[in-house]
Amino acid sequence: MALVSNIYANTLASQNEKQLLDDDKLRRIIDSDYDGALKLLSDYGFGDAQTVGKSADEIINAETDKLVAFVREYAHSDSVRDVLLSQFAFNNVKAAYKAMSSGIKVPEGSIYPAFKDYADMVVAKEYDDLPAEIKETLTRLDEKAEEGLSASEIDIELSKAEYRFKEKKSALNKKLHDYVVSQAMLTNVLTLIRYYNLSRSAQELRAQLLPVKKLDYEAFEAALLGSRDQLKAFIEDCGFDEIIGEIGEHGEKIADIEKNVDEYLYLRLVSGREAFTSSAPFVKYFYRKSLELKMVKTVLVCIKNGRTEELKRRLRKLDD
Repeated sequence: MALVSNIYANTLASQNEKQLLDDDKLRRIIDSDYDGALKLLSDYGFGDAQTVGKSADEIINAETDKLVAFVREYAHSDSVRDVLLSQFAFNNVKAAYKAMSSGIKVPEGSIYPAFKDYADMVVAKEYDDLPAEIKETLTRLDEKAEEGLSASEIDIELSKAEYRFKEKKSALNKKLHDYVVSQAMLTNVLTLIRYYNLSRSAQELRAQLLPVKKLDYEAFEAALLGSRDQLKAFIEDCGFDEIIGEIGEHGEKIADIEKNVDEYLYLRLVSGREAFTSSAPFVKYFYRKSLELKMVKTVLVCIKNGRTEELKRRLRKLDD
């Protein structure tokens, strides 16, 4: 894109960001019953004309489709577009391959319509038009299928492929690349904590770690096999002690930490000055909108199950 196009895309993203749910709108949704909450979301522009009066999943999916379409049309480069949208593409690949491995049809609610072609190619075993990282991983999984594949094994192998894809695509965008690497490292540290509390082996841990460049596998293994103080020291060395805090002996805090991971990474992404000629404002809007979609889904689940008292604890904060 030309420089003026970059500025135009960032202007559109900034305008869209102003339309995100504010505290007042969020309070109104939380104070409503389930049907009332869905109506308010439609009134606030969630979904489209076809989803008025529809289910929460249909509204969220329609809003996600709008976000995907926006990124496809206005992203500053193919690489920025591919990194931002990879989560949807890889979700569909995972869902389709796991369903195929289990001999069942791909559940409709498990895939994003905007990337349905990815799921179709996986089911048809036509991998040539998929990104190289996906093609190579699926081919390797196919070779191991006779030995039997677990859903968790499929998940981790495709998660590794997704990281390699995003790391390569973001290489020329420092801010986005730092986000991708931080996300992978934090995922690895959380895996370490979980495996520490489960007393899993070093070999099992190594198989789960995302392949961040220059990853010190031996340091991870030493933290896994060492004392709790050594584990805490390792987390501090990684720079994640602020988000993780104290680690309970049975990992009680892991679920709470994982709910805040996206917010933490978002705040790291938007720290510092933003050049309006760069992709930073555009990327910022995408991740903030993604946080909003996850937040709204959490709100609706809590309302539907009569657990609104948990919302304040569970909601991801979107304020800068």
